[in-house]
Amino acid sequence: MESIILLIAMGLMFIVAAIAILIKKINLVKNGGRTTAIVIKTKRRIMGGMGNGMYRFTGTYIPVLEYTVNGQTHIKEYPHGSARPKYNYGHTFEVMYCKNNPEKMMIVGDNLQYIGSTISLVIGFAMLGVGLSQLLF
Repeated sequence: MESIILLIAMGLMFIVAAIAILIKKINLVKNGGRTTAIVIKTKRRIMGGMGNGMYRFTGTYIPVLEYTVNGQTHIKEYPHGSARPKYNYGHTFEVMYCKNNPEKMMIVGDNLQYIGSTISLVIGFAMLGVGLSQLLF
């Protein structure tokens, strides 16, 4: 019985956390400012791991963005990288930023921002569903 209640509680925590993050993203889209950013360099974050009995190095390419808000220039590593360079040096695109804190930003049209929250919602509802079915039946 305790494990079932724990499963339900964890499911609810996943759901609440995902909804809170989604609300922040939606508020940024609705109320945030917009400006143009430029990629000033691309960093490669190296990670190692075991694969097929061998130690392999893999990398994630992280774009470093520069954008200006109210005359102040901001330089920030974009939090979502890719296995291949998605944004090359000099690439420009539109970003949304929080008017109260321009360091919080996201690239317009980058749907990777929503993947983590969506996965958390799916896991949360699955845990909640399993827990409730065990509790009720």
